[in-house]
Amino acid sequence: MPTGPFDWIPLRIVFPLILVLGLLSVETGFLIGRWRRTKSTVEREAPTAAMVAAMLGLLAFMLAFTFSSAAANFDTRRKAVLEEAQILQSAMSRVSLLPENTTSAVQPLLVEYTLLRAGPMTPENIMPMIQKSEELQSRLWMQARTFARTSNDSVMAVMLAESLDSISDIHDRRVFFGIRTRIPITIWLTLLFLMVSGMSSVGYLTGLSQTCRSPQMALFSLAFSAVLFLIFELDRGHEGRLQISQQPLQDLANKLLIERSESK
Repeated sequence: MPTGPFDWIPLRIVFPLILVLGLLSVETGFLIGRWRRTKSTVEREAPTAAMVAAMLGLLAFMLAFTFSSAAANFDTRRKAVLEEAQILQSAMSRVSLLPENTTSAVQPLLVEYTLLRAGPMTPENIMPMIQKSEELQSRLWMQARTFARTSNDSVMAVMLAESLDSISDIHDRRVFFGIRTRIPITIWLTLLFLMVSGMSSVGYLTGLSQTCRSPQMALFSLAFSAVLFLIFELDRGHEGRLQISQQPLQDLANKLLIERSESK
C-alpha cells in the first residue's frame, strides 16, 4: 500500500541505488573537472572550493532538517502505540463494571480488537488491519447504543461511550501519523538534487585540482548515502529495521489471553 512518493521502491534496494547515484555523481564531476582543467587555465581552485563548501553546507542543512522531521514523526508513532495500549486497558477495566449481559457482549470484541492491533504490521496487511479495526469499532458502537437505549444508568453509558471514543481517536491518530504523514516528494526531490549537486561538485573540484581519485571520495558518498537511507527507514516505519515496536499492545494482548484462559 504505497503512501509515500517512493514506497514503490523496495527498501532493500534503496541504499544501493542511493550509493550508486552518489558514486556516479562524484565520478561524473571528477571527469568534468579534469576535462575543464585541460581546457582552461583561468579557473582557480579557491573560489570553486568555497562554492563546493557552500553546496555541501546546504546539503547538510537539508539532511538535518529532514532527519529531524522524520525522527519526530517516528517518535510520535512510537508513543501512539503505548497510548493505544493504555486506552484499551482502561476500556477493558471500564467494561468489566458494566452489567453482565453488556460485558459479555463488549468484552470479546475488545479482546479481538486488541489482538488485531497487536499483530505485526507489514505493507501488505496494513489496509486489511485498518478495515477490520474500523469494522470492530462499528460493532462496539452498536453495543454501546444498545446499552444506552436499554439501560437507565446514564453514567455507565457515558463512560462506555467515552472509552470507545478514545479508541476511535487513537486509531485515527495512528493512521494519520503512521500512513498519511510522510515526507513530501518536494523535499525528497530537493534532497536528491542537492546530493547529486554536492557529490558532483566534490568530484569536479578534485578533477580540477589535478588530484587522482581518492578512496575518500567513495567514503564521502557512502556517508551521505547512509544518512539519506536512514531517513528513508524512519519515514516508512512499517518495514525495515526501524519498525515501530508493538510490544505494549502485545503485552496487553498476552495478558488478556491469559485472563480469558483462566476464566474458562
